[in-house]
Amino acid sequence: MAYFDKRAEKDLKKLIKCLTGFQEGSDNFTLSHEFALSNFRFHRYLAVDSHKVTRQLHGVCEKFAIHSQPHKHEVFKRLTDKFLNSPLLIDQDLMKSDAHYGILSILMLLSESPVSHHYKEQVSKPKTEEKDNFDWTSYLLEGIEIPSFLSSDEEWSNDEAASEPEDEVQDSGIHVNESDDTLVTTTLEHSEHVEQHAGKDWISNNVVVQYWHGDVEKHVFGGHPTSSLAKQWDLYLYEKQPFHQFGSKFTMTETQVVRETIWLLFGMSDMFVYKYTDNKCTCNADIQVSHLTPNALYSLLYYFARYGQMVYHLHQFIEEIITHSGNIDYKVSQTFQAFASSLSCFLQQFKSELCIIEKDIMKQDKNVSLSELKERIQPQLEVVATLYDIYNIGVNNSNGNSAVLLTAFYNTLLELQSNTVENTDRLKVCTVLSIWLTSTQPFINIIDEWISNGKLVDPAKEFIISRNEEIQTNSNEYWEKGYTIYGVSAQQSKLQQQQFTKDTPSESVGIPGFLEPILYSVISAGKSMDLVASLGRLTEKKLNLSEGDRISLFESFTKSLYGVWDIDESEDIDESSDSDDVVIDISQQQLTEVNLLLQHDAKLQSKQYTLSSKKSFSSGLPHELMDVFTDRPLDIQLVMHRCLYPHIIKKCNRASSHLVKLLKTEYHLLDYLAAMRYFYLMEAGDAMYDFYTDVFERLRLQEYWQDVTYLTNALQEAVHMHHSKHMSRLTVSVEPVSKTKRLPINALDVLTLHYKVPWPVNVVLNPECQQIYNAVFRLLLQIKRAKYCLEQLRFSDLTNVVSPSPKNCESENQHLVHRIYLIRVQLLHFVDCLHNYIMTRILHTTGWEFQQQLDTAVDLNQLLDVHTHYVKTIYERCLLNKKMGYVREAIIKVLNLALNFQKRWDGGLHTITEPILDKMEEEFKKCHYFLSKLFANTVKRGVFPHLELLAQSLQTSYMNATAHTKK
Repeated sequence: MAYFDKRAEKDLKKLIKCLTGFQEGSDNFTLSHEFALSNFRFHRYLAVDSHKVTRQLHGVCEKFAIHSQPHKHEVFKRLTDKFLNSPLLIDQDLMKSDAHYGILSILMLLSESPVSHHYKEQVSKPKTEEKDNFDWTSYLLEGIEIPSFLSSDEEWSNDEAASEPEDEVQDSGIHVNESDDTLVTTTLEHSEHVEQHAGKDWISNNVVVQYWHGDVEKHVFGGHPTSSLAKQWDLYLYEKQPFHQFGSKFTMTETQVVRETIWLLFGMSDMFVYKYTDNKCTCNADIQVSHLTPNALYSLLYYFARYGQMVYHLHQFIEEIITHSGNIDYKVSQTFQAFASSLSCFLQQFKSELCIIEKDIMKQDKNVSLSELKERIQPQLEVVATLYDIYNIGVNNSNGNSAVLLTAFYNTLLELQSNTVENTDRLKVCTVLSIWLTSTQPFINIIDEWISNGKLVDPAKEFIISRNEEIQTNSNEYWEKGYTIYGVSAQQSKLQQQQFTKDTPSESVGIPGFLEPILYSVISAGKSMDLVASLGRLTEKKLNLSEGDRISLFESFTKSLYGVWDIDESEDIDESSDSDDVVIDISQQQLTEVNLLLQHDAKLQSKQYTLSSKKSFSSGLPHELMDVFTDRPLDIQLVMHRCLYPHIIKKCNRASSHLVKLLKTEYHLLDYLAAMRYFYLMEAGDAMYDFYTDVFERLRLQEYWQDVTYLTNALQEAVHMHHSKHMSRLTVSVEPVSKTKRLPINALDVLTLHYKVPWPVNVVLNPECQQIYNAVFRLLLQIKRAKYCLEQLRFSDLTNVVSPSPKNCESENQHLVHRIYLIRVQLLHFVDCLHNYIMTRILHTTGWEFQQQLDTAVDLNQLLDVHTHYVKTIYERCLLNKKMGYVREAIIKVLNLALNFQKRWDGGLHTITEPILDKMEEEFKKCHYFLSKLFANTVKRGVFPHLELLAQSLQTSYMNATAHTKK
């Protein structure tokens, strides 16, 4: 503000005096002065609204037109357009800037009734500068004699010849003892002639020949035998080829060609030696160098033209990024911006090397040939070629996908890391690594923001993961469909269908190679933090962080890079990251490389690299890291495993475990999982028994039972006694199913049990899982119904309905009743074996295993995997999958046979005849034999070990039934 106070203090005081009339020194003047200074210094004014000013200008023009003042309308519109399209300052080209609209806004505010005032346009006459007739040349050169150069070499040479005798006379006069005045006069005259010769020679030697306009330097050919090699070669071609045009090429010096080559590598496009046609650099075919053959010359020129074209395209890419970055409507990828910035730094360093060479040429201390130029900058040119290949793959052929650029960098580093013996290769590796580290910063920052705050900030849509805005956070589909990968079709939008697992190949979905090992953890942690933020628990998580954990991910990464070679050989990777639970999968080959590298590090402990606390973590840091990796072997995968992955995994584990802890403690996830086992898997036997026995009894008596209100009330009343907190969440619905080939045992297939799961627990207990739970629930209902029907059969009911019969039929009835008793016992034993297998060996044992795995889950993905595995396991072990369809069909036949047997039992002894009984026994034996043999063979093969108990029970039951039949 010191600049403002000095320049504007006087004007401000004049303004106060003019507006208020207060005199300087009065109290009112002092208050006004302080108020004005405060506003100038601290008040922040809103920027002018260009659209509003434009509407005001159109309004004034329209007002002129309405009041029949077309002249004012035309002049006003012309002058305002001219003002907006003219720069305010001479050294600027900005048009229609905020300053333009600000001036017009002030003028509009100061105007008063422009319609009522008469306006006459003032024609501005161009000012003619008066000619200064004073002869400044004669005035300034008064008393100074200027030597005049002759117009031709002949006149100059004649003058030299004429002056020789005079010089001799003057020299002889010097040796004769003449007076001092004569000696001084003679010396001055001699110096004038020397200056004349020196001026002519200096001009001819120092003025650059305009070879681009066709001027030829006279002394092109030297005295060396090879200096006329091009001319001799041209003469040789003229003698061999009659149609060859002798002397048709323009002769240049090698210095001129070298300088134009340096300009080419600067990124220039308009030159004499090199031309650009359709963005391709070509060489001028009409030039020659005196001491080089055309083949030798053009082999060098085309070599430089190839690299010059690369530099030119890289410069075009940088300019394009800079141009688009200033456009608000065009969102430029931050990765491309970082790449362009690092690329610009490298090219600037390359230009500095070229400037040193050009200064050597300008000093003329030594000659720089094309071959020497090639040798001096060949390492830099190889780096340019490598960077251009990366640019060509990652930018030109990527359709704006930043992941392709990072993948190209990573693959290039993997190819180069094994060829770091030579200095050129090491320079290439260090430069590529430097630019790659800067280019990865936007991706790392996006990951850091996502796993730290739950926000996927990606304005340019460059990250490989995108948020599906159609899926809300409180939706039960959020975890599967909330985030998608770019380039994946809509049919594969679910994260599980996109194979977001540790075994996912990065090439299949365009994932950068360096993110592949930790992508699974990043996605899980990002979604977890998004859920935590939606739950409003993000603040309390941040309060529990230490100062070290608040450092950004990229800052931690760069700090670790400086200490990557200073880690002691005995120090563990996990201990260096201060995280006990960080686990990184490294292959055996990588472990071998780690051991070899640590052995190499032990020899290099004398040179330490430390990081100052004041070190800036900006784009300049990777260039400092070039010194760290110079003269040392590089393994980029090892660098990632030691410097980046531990920090990411640590943050991911913290975010994921925080969400799991919230779900288990404050949102009672374990209670809801237990409720699913209580009611769907009928572990709450006392409550569920009251429910299903009432339904079974109605089915037995053939009463109407498919009333939804009745079923829901019956279930809630049964649950109310022991599980009252779950009562309001349970409902029952009746869904119609196909009636084709329906058996009596399938009557309960229309029942569907619903349990209302609140958010965010519904992420785990989603509708898909509840469908599997319902399938197991219906199977249990079928088994329990068959068991209930067989257990409710009473011998007294069968004997009471027996009608009096003659004595000869009494023995036959007793035999029939005995067979009925045996069939009942066999059916009941089969159903009991099946029931015990399902309830104990499957549900109870699998549930215990599930509980153990649930306690070890550290993130929501693991928790979902454990629960999904548990649900699928009970589904398969209950023989509900398609592969076991024929087994389930045999079991259903036995269960349906039990219902038919119960129906005939209730009908009385007269409804059961010998043929009917024979048919039942035959069908039961077939199913029994099939199942016992199948389960026994399966257990022998060791495919399903959990079937061993059921197989033994059925095998024993079948053997007993067969033995009794033989008796």
